[in-house]
Amino acid sequence: MKKIFLVYILFLAIININAQKIFKEIPSKKVNAEKVNYAKGFISAFLKKCETKNYTTTYSEFKISDHLLTFLDKNNIKVCENNEKIYGKITLQDINSIYNDRYTNLYNPLELYIFNVSTEKNKEIKYISIWMTQNEKMIDGIWISREKPLKKSKVN
Repeated sequence: MKKIFLVYILFLAIININAQKIFKEIPSKKVNAEKVNYAKGFISAFLKKCETKNYTTTYSEFKISDHLLTFLDKNNIKVCENNEKIYGKITLQDINSIYNDRYTNLYNPLELYIFNVSTEKNKEIKYISIWMTQNEKMIDGIWISREKPLKKSKVN
């Protein structure tokens, strides 16, 4: 029985160690400033649309994945109203860090751009993150959080 328990603990330890390696931080000397500005521009446009309640215009200056575009088309009003209710005014600050998603490297490499933010109503919120394809500069997700979203998500 002790052997089974020890094997189980070892198995969990290995899984936990590998879970920490899902994302690999990109060193600052290898950061592409154009991509950082592109990601920051999308976040700024998203926040401005919510702030001005301009839900009808598109994000024509950005490449956005079909599933994110569909989600924003269907839920933009609800998302913006919910963000306003929970966070108040969200102020975008500087880039915090950038990561490669190791699981997507074989078919469509994703990069995770994490920016610092401050919010009016919830001081625990620290980050807004953008997932973007490495080669095409296509925005694939956006997330507001109190922690860096570096664990593998069950839903993208």
